[in-house]
Amino acid sequence: RVGDKDNPEERKMLEEQSPLNYATEIKAPLYVVQGANDPRVKKAESDQIVAALRDLGRDVEYMLAMDEGHGYLNELNRLAMFTAMEKFFAKHLKGRVQEDVREEIQKKLDELTVDISKVEAPKKVEVDKSEIHQLKFNPDKMFFGELNYQSDFELMGQKYHLEINRKVEKGNFDGKDVIRIIEQTEGIMSAFDTLDLDPKTLFPIRRYLVQGQGSISLNFEKDKVTGTIKFGPQEMPINSSISEPVLSGGAGTELAISTLPLNVGYKTELNEFDFMTGQAKKFLLEVKEKEKIKVGDKEFETYKVNLIDQENNEIKQTLWYEIKEQKLLKAQTKLPPQAGGGYLVYELMD
Repeated sequence: RVGDKDNPEERKMLEEQSPLNYATEIKAPLYVVQGANDPRVKKAESDQIVAALRDLGRDVEYMLAMDEGHGYLNELNRLAMFTAMEKFFAKHLKGRVQEDVREEIQKKLDELTVDISKVEAPKKVEVDKSEIHQLKFNPDKMFFGELNYQSDFELMGQKYHLEINRKVEKGNFDGKDVIRIIEQTEGIMSAFDTLDLDPKTLFPIRRYLVQGQGSISLNFEKDKVTGTIKFGPQEMPINSSISEPVLSGGAGTELAISTLPLNVGYKTELNEFDFMTGQAKKFLLEVKEKEKIKVGDKEFETYKVNLIDQENNEIKQTLWYEIKEQKLLKAQTKLPPQAGGGYLVYELMD
């Protein structure tokens, strides 16, 4: 299943292996179990096959847990899944089934069971290219100084608090002027992240991130990104070809966006480098609307900016920028499965 869809040979392999392309040949009853945060099999893929089999009149059932990844870790979710499997096999294989189910398990099973009549196959976001503005950041509008953000969130039933200190200053690397972003995060995801940007383009030059026992070192060049991921004694090299300039994600992306000519209806496309996959991914940036939000005790008029994964028609990040100075006031970011899935929301502190 794993492959690069942008590589013609690997795309052909992926299409040959995709059950969606053989839906008409699937005759046996199918029960699909999906974790919404699965990094390998995306929810969109399960939605596709369920919708296809339903439309073909096949016997298909669907379970979806919004707080799970590739494997069901929550005990109650697992018990609900086993209960569903027992009923499914008994229904089709005429085996025995335990009729009485504990109330909390049945309640969870009801929550996880999807009404297949309401499942829609995801549609790729189609964008009129004439509406897309050329991506060009304005270094003259770059923020310099210090920003502090905080987040209170829940992860696997536990409550956590994060504080993020972000400094933006002028620096020097290898004899050249750079814009240096130093971000320190305190809390469950404590990290120290240093990013150097080209002061003329605001694209990254290098990044060094330390989190727990791990570290990530990246160098950004015109046609490639190289570096190393280290975790304890393990070391994994990164050597990825790129055809367009890429952003680093995180603070580098958020600050660069603040220099764009944001307005309602503004659209552009940008590429972010994902060091976990070693690949660049293109996102649609869209200012859908202005929105009043409350941060602390103050109310602000903001531009609400969505970063959209066009392949999966999924909002990866939502950013709220204060209209006058375009300072980032609030961010909502979809967490990767290894970080528990769900969303991380952080806001500017007074």
